[in-house]
Amino acid sequence: DAKALLVSVRGFHALSLDDGQTWPSKCPIDLPGGTIFNDGKVDRHGALWVGSSDAAEAAPLGRLWRIAKGRVTEVAAGFTVSNGPAFAPDGSAAYFADTFSRRLLRFALDASGNVVSQGAFATIPPDAGFPDGMTTDSAGTLHVGHWDGARISRWSPAGAALETIPIPARNVTSLAFGGGDLRTVAITTAALLSEPTGGSDNAWDGDLLSCKSTIPGLVEPMLSPDWAG
Repeated sequence: DAKALLVSVRGFHALSLDDGQTWPSKCPIDLPGGTIFNDGKVDRHGALWVGSSDAAEAAPLGRLWRIAKGRVTEVAAGFTVSNGPAFAPDGSAAYFADTFSRRLLRFALDASGNVVSQGAFATIPPDAGFPDGMTTDSAGTLHVGHWDGARISRWSPAGAALETIPIPARNVTSLAFGGGDLRTVAITTAALLSEPTGGSDNAWDGDLLSCKSTIPGLVEPMLSPDWAG
C-alpha cells in the first residue's frame, strides 16, 4: 500500500495512493498559536522540512523545521510567510523562500543533512512579485515560482540570476519535474476568488500548467521510514 504524507494547515495526514483514503498521521511539531503549516519537502537525506506562516499574514511568526529520526530541529524563524524548500542535487544545501521579505535563503548542510550555516542567496525585485514554491534541476539550478509575478526565475548555485520564464498566470505557486525523461515541468498557479480571472496576460490563473525543460530534473527522494521515530 503506497502512501504519501500530506501537510495541512494544522497537521499531518497520510494518503493511500491505492484507494485515496486519508487518515491523521503523527505530527511531531507543536504548532504555535496563530500559525499554520505551509510548504514542505523531503531532502536528499530522507528528512522532512516544513515551514509555517502567520495565519493572518501580518507578523513574522513563521518558522522552518527539519524532522529526521524522531528529532525536530528548528532551522530558522521570523517569517511572515514561508515557502519552498528545495535542495541541491548532492544534498549539500537547502533553499528557502522568506516570501514577504522577497528573500531566498541558503542553508549549507553537512554529510548527514544537518545545517551548518545560513546565508542570503538572492533578493527578488519588487516588480517581480514574491518568491513562492521552488525546485532544483539535475544541474543544480534553482527554479522559483513567483506569486504576483507571472513568472519562474532561474538561479545558478552561486546565486546569479539566470533567465526568467514568463507564465500566463499571475500567481505561480510551485513547480516540479516529471515525465519519463524528467523534462516535463508541472506548474501550479492560484486564482484569488476576490478578483476576476482571465485577460491577455493571466488567462490561466488557477490552472495546472506544464512546459518542457532542456535540462532534466531529479527524482524526488522518499521520506525516510524513521523520520518521526
